[in-house]
Amino acid sequence: MPASTKKKKKDEYPMLDAGEYVGVVTKAEDATSSNGNKMIKTSIMVPFPNPSSEDATFVHDNIILIESCAWRIPPIAAAVGCDAGKLLKTLKGSVVKITVSIESHVEYGDKNVIEKWAAATDEEKEAIKNREGSAKGGASDSEAKAALAAVLGSLPTATTSVSSDDIPF
Repeated sequence: MPASTKKKKKDEYPMLDAGEYVGVVTKAEDATSSNGNKMIKTSIMVPFPNPSSEDATFVHDNIILIESCAWRIPPIAAAVGCDAGKLLKTLKGSVVKITVSIESHVEYGDKNVIEKWAAATDEEKEAIKNREGSAKGGASDSEAKAALAAVLGSLPTATTSVSSDDIPF
């Protein structure tokens, strides 16, 4: 039976068991966290319940772009095969291997969390592309800081400029 074309609500997607999965990044958006930090919001579509399934589920990851989280950027950039400065533009459509765990929260319940991003093999990429209906370790401190600077430098800035001709005084 083909995958449903009806859009599901977030809580209708099944959770994955802890483990390693291959999926395709379907969303990579420049965003701001509730604390005001720059981040990249991602969604990874994973075939479910097994790699040959026509149905899928999603795992979401917010890549927070602050110094204390910078160690995550180089492995993610390596997983999609790009320099850190091109991460936002390269993520969407990339086939990646992710290590997923389950995080429990008293108030919000369980959710999947991506512990590690890695490059998918050519065979894994081909399997995802051929699917019907498809579309903690870290880097060194200096590598992480350089990657953070590159990603932040590639994001659009939210500045407004007004020509001096438009100022009425």
